[in-house]
Amino acid sequence: CVAGIMAWSGAAQALSVEQLSKHAQGRVVHLSVRDDKGDEDGSGSGFVISREGRVATNYHVIENAQNVVAVFPDKREVKVTGVWAFDKEVDLAVLQLERATYEPLVLAQEPAHEGEDIVLIGSPLGLGNSISSGIVSAVRDQGIDKKRFGEALASWSLQVTAAAAPGSSGSPILRANGEVLGVLVGHLEGLEGASFVIGVDRLWKVAATASPQVRPLNAATGVRTVRTNLFISGAVLGLAALLWVVV
Repeated sequence: CVAGIMAWSGAAQALSVEQLSKHAQGRVVHLSVRDDKGDEDGSGSGFVISREGRVATNYHVIENAQNVVAVFPDKREVKVTGVWAFDKEVDLAVLQLERATYEPLVLAQEPAHEGEDIVLIGSPLGLGNSISSGIVSAVRDQGIDKKRFGEALASWSLQVTAAAAPGSSGSPILRANGEVLGVLVGHLEGLEGASFVIGVDRLWKVAATASPQVRPLNAATGVRTVRTNLFISGAVLGLAALLWVVV
């Protein structure tokens, strides 16, 4: 596995939604982006992927952030000390929590399949440990067609029916055995009942680019700031204007 990131070999027993919720307890966090006064001015979700405290999330959640705190379901707060790897085009980042021993989720090695059951666990609007379920409704290896929607959303490879809201960005999508299939990233306005996910294969690739030493958060900077959950214009499709939003 990459830098201590957990991986299972072979299939595990399918779990109920209730069991998946319990399995994810303490492994999924609310990421609170705070200003100089310690007040929250942005947020997202993330999940632990190594016992050493590496956390996966979307890049846009922590873009330009100077102070990020991971809030666990028991209200325990742990400071994010830096970033191991990030790719703003793919929209993924791997962060580091203060040193301790953590319980990680396991990244799937087998990709998602259309029609399989999934569970989304995150913190929409800061409401931690929120659960929604659904199925993988489409697998698109090349992501969303940029000619139709005006953006190069090549990493949006999975479409799922689980409900999401602002603050859900960075949530893990779990298959029935508890493995992480991908990272929730956004949805298309005008397309009800659909959320989009960055497949776990891209997370493996970003994690593999980790620097030898953790870097400060301000190393992950860029010009596209979307953690304020603004709508970003997409293409006009027929007479209806479609917008996409990163949640």
